[in-house]
Amino acid sequence: IDESKLESAVIDGTKDTKLPRLGLEGAKVKAEKLAKTYRTLGKEVTIESEAPNLTYLITLSASGFVTAMNAETGAVMWQNRITDASLPMFGPGVSDDYVVVVNGQNYFVFDLENGSIISNRRLQFIATGSPTVIDGKAMVPSVGGRLVAYDIKEPLVNAPQVIRVGGENRLGLTVSHDRKFVSWPADNRLIIAKTENGFSLWNAVQGTSAVVALPAAVDDGFVFCTQAGRVIRTRSSNRENAMAWRTDLGIATNKSPVVGKKFVAIVSDDGYLFLLNLTDGKEAWSLPVRGINSVLGISESKLYAIDAARQLVMIDVANGKSLGHIPITLVNPMSNSINDRLYVCSNNGQITCLREVDASLPTMTISGPAKTEDSPGKPVESTPQQPPPATPAEDPFGSSTAESTQASDDPFATKDPF
Repeated sequence: IDESKLESAVIDGTKDTKLPRLGLEGAKVKAEKLAKTYRTLGKEVTIESEAPNLTYLITLSASGFVTAMNAETGAVMWQNRITDASLPMFGPGVSDDYVVVVNGQNYFVFDLENGSIISNRRLQFIATGSPTVIDGKAMVPSVGGRLVAYDIKEPLVNAPQVIRVGGENRLGLTVSHDRKFVSWPADNRLIIAKTENGFSLWNAVQGTSAVVALPAAVDDGFVFCTQAGRVIRTRSSNRENAMAWRTDLGIATNKSPVVGKKFVAIVSDDGYLFLLNLTDGKEAWSLPVRGINSVLGISESKLYAIDAARQLVMIDVANGKSLGHIPITLVNPMSNSINDRLYVCSNNGQITCLREVDASLPTMTISGPAKTEDSPGKPVESTPQQPPPATPAEDPFGSSTAESTQASDDPFATKDPF
């Protein structure tokens, strides 16, 4: 509270219902003044400042409501609604500027800060999966194995770019930590596309069997699992030798991995939980933990999972031993590889956030890219328009253009890096 302004307002009889705030800069100035006073009195003073970034939690309900919440407090920051909730909905896709939701044959772009609809435009192709927002573009998985990038800032000037490879993607996309790559499974491969300086195919990492779940983003790459239980970590910085390591668990899995700062957790179809070191892929425990359905998240010392009895289980990361359990029935767990917060959602739409006792601030698993001043601006026009015809993205392998390539004529078919 700015006490001087409050005192003046009370004396002048102009006190408002809202108390005057110092703000972050004002609080720093006041702290420095207090420190100077205490130092004059001969006391040692250390100023500690920790201003956590605002983390958004964006949800899309079955009734078509798009809601932005403060992920730490649960406070609703804004809420808006799409046109027709009876049509298929995909999303939300989120960046530091936009929220994108697909509704039927249209895609909606919302302002992340206030929830206003920036644009409502028609898709070139029918969507098959949830969109992702990168570098001012809404990337939408579409029919025929296409990934279509729609320009948000100038959609009438810049035609959509198209990459076509593999079968239809109904899972969505995983974005790399630096937001320069996106990845998705196609048959028995993990496809990686580069978003920097245009939009192009970058690599395809071969698995031994089908890849049916999204990968998890890690530093300089991704981690994914095949149905046969092979876990592979890729590296984006080395195109010729993209596989950092691989580990064969010897057991079937159809779930996405969940990562922490040092480990990656994989749950098999039979309920076995494996924990691997991110550095070399070696198993962290002598034996896997049995009776696990899904993993919520990994903190510095604990792993949190839902067991077969629908209880929240706490597991010691060091040795795989159970540290306790909490009944938490009738909820849907949401795996979190971003920080050490745990999120569960009930069937009636109630979201609960759990944290460790001493974790007053979230510990981030990833370090995202710094937001630059030349980030794409927000467009003004919000009237639905028909964008120009899609133009194909350039094929980085020197063959015919990506769009003219049939789904069966995969541009990676003869380019297996392994």
